[in-house]
Amino acid sequence: MSLRRTPTSYALAARAAGRLAALVFALASSGGCGLDGPLSEDALRPKGPLSIALAEPHADLYLDEPFSTSLLARGGLAPYTWEASRLPAGVSLHPTRAQLVGRPTVEGRFNTLLTVRDRAGRHRQGSLSLEVLSPPSITTTSLLRGTVGAVYEARLQGRGGRAPYRWDVIEAPPAGLALDGASGAIVGSPRLGGVHTFAVALTDANGRRSTRIFALGVDMPARTLPASVSLVGEATLDLVGFSVSGAGDVNDDGHPDVLIGAPGRLRQGEGLGAMLTARGGAYLTYGPLSANLKLLDGTIRILGEGRGDTAGFSVSGGGDLNGDGIADLIVGAPNEASGGWAAGAVYVIEGPVERAINLIEATGRVTGDDEGDQAGAALSQAGDVNGDGLDDLIIGAPGSDLGGRDAGAAYLFYGPVQGALRASSADAILVGHQKGQGAGFSVAPAGDVNGDGFDDLIIGTRQDAQERGATARGIAYIAFGPLSGQRSLADADVVVLGGAAQDGQGYAVAGAGDVNGDGLDDILISGVLEDTGRRPLRAVCLFTRVLSGTIKLEDANIKLIEPGDTTRLAVAAAGDVNGDGLGDIIVGNPFDDTVFQNAGAAYILHGPLRDTLTLREAADAVFYGRQPLDHVGFSVAGAGDLNRDGLDDVIVGSPQIGGPGAAYLLY
Repeated sequence: MSLRRTPTSYALAARAAGRLAALVFALASSGGCGLDGPLSEDALRPKGPLSIALAEPHADLYLDEPFSTSLLARGGLAPYTWEASRLPAGVSLHPTRAQLVGRPTVEGRFNTLLTVRDRAGRHRQGSLSLEVLSPPSITTTSLLRGTVGAVYEARLQGRGGRAPYRWDVIEAPPAGLALDGASGAIVGSPRLGGVHTFAVALTDANGRRSTRIFALGVDMPARTLPASVSLVGEATLDLVGFSVSGAGDVNDDGHPDVLIGAPGRLRQGEGLGAMLTARGGAYLTYGPLSANLKLLDGTIRILGEGRGDTAGFSVSGGGDLNGDGIADLIVGAPNEASGGWAAGAVYVIEGPVERAINLIEATGRVTGDDEGDQAGAALSQAGDVNGDGLDDLIIGAPGSDLGGRDAGAAYLFYGPVQGALRASSADAILVGHQKGQGAGFSVAPAGDVNGDGFDDLIIGTRQDAQERGATARGIAYIAFGPLSGQRSLADADVVVLGGAAQDGQGYAVAGAGDVNGDGLDDILISGVLEDTGRRPLRAVCLFTRVLSGTIKLEDANIKLIEPGDTTRLAVAAAGDVNGDGLGDIIVGNPFDDTVFQNAGAAYILHGPLRDTLTLREAADAVFYGRQPLDHVGFSVAGAGDLNRDGLDDVIVGSPQIGGPGAAYLLY
């Protein structure tokens, strides 16, 4: 507000917009000089020059809000009378109380002319600038959609009131996004898909406030898959999905089935330490499946033998081990103690399986030789390594001391595998050759890598850096079939050297099928590379050529890099998920933070693959975890054609730290 000089008056101008200060404006006499000296009520002498002042602080006027401010006359002879013209609509001036009051109804700036008269008829004039503002309001009514993991920026807009504005969060925006208080920009990378509501407030310089609730839609990244079927565990910390496998057709109904490990089942106590008391077990779920279910219903339960066995730590479809035309099952219990503390055991369950069973009823059982061997920490059907028409069994025992303390070993049993057996009775034993190597940390069928008609094996190491020092490198070995007797992995047909210290994380290995269509099966190894900055990089390396001798991970034809602090990538052949006749692969990163911290992700990649890419660049489809610590992708496997649409499907494990765990089928 300001009072300024008119042609017949003097004024000192002052802006009062948004400032709470009492301002005094003096108006000099026009048409005569005021008299000085004390005012006597009886003497009718003026007290001094007539002037006008604001009697109290004054802020801006707002539309349809009550307004009141007082004027004060000094000098001359009281009482005074007041007049005003060009006032905002809805505001009036009381002629004797010297109060501007009302509720403004029109927005704008108004130059009001004030006139004050004293008892002697003297008058003074001045102009008063009044600005009527509309209340502050948020004019943005909708927001652009975001995408999980993608950079997002949207700027909220406001009008009215007095700048500058301040923006505040009342209810938080989606995880990964933040509101800039000065600019009103919503920035960040959203971490969860769906429609999210949140509320913000806009406050102007005078403290007037406006609020609005927004709905922000967040899409999952392009190529994101929904779960076709969710299979959820029974109880917290069951660790359902710690291991998963396609099971083949176990009940001989023409549909493939799936096997899901739950090593935390029937534990005693709470917390992860209770794993030491968990019997563990597995769930056999018959296909076809078209609806979500809890594994409590509609599945066959397989229960571990004893307390602390952690059965289900590893599971695999067994192929047809006994040649009866029906698929069999394999379940590992690496902490089973009948052969000594944590010697481990592996169970073979011949199909068909029609009811819940305890592993003590298994058709075949292989027990670890010595305490700490942890036989069954890894296992798989091995294909037909000796060419007799029956599928075979490969067992990893990373704690075996045959080649030195914890050098590890892998045991190959030719089918059928029946009765009670010791690991030492295996048809072939592949022994680690370095102390602490942990050979057998991962094992897998390689298919026919060299094209000789016999299936081959791939064996990964744990490479425990505490045993071997900080420069320890992981190693994977390929052994060509047929195999017999005991041999050192130092003499394996192919030795693959890792590029950097593993720090005890171990390798994941898998046969990939024929990804490039050359008629030979290919190899997948999840390991560690070194980039040009000498920092270790997690990568999945795909070898699609004939292999021999000693090679390095860096020699792989295709390298799929996973940036960030990733400690484990799971790998598996996916079969042919897109129907192009080439093998596809699935990679799990249980520590992926795209949606939530450690929610995890599973990437599906169609063959053929080329060059060096990040997993996100190369992936044809991605399945993300739904909440923190889901660890989706901790285990992955091909599942066959579960829904009979002519395309192969996959299964993804989600052990859900703090939850029951789950497995997801992706069709």
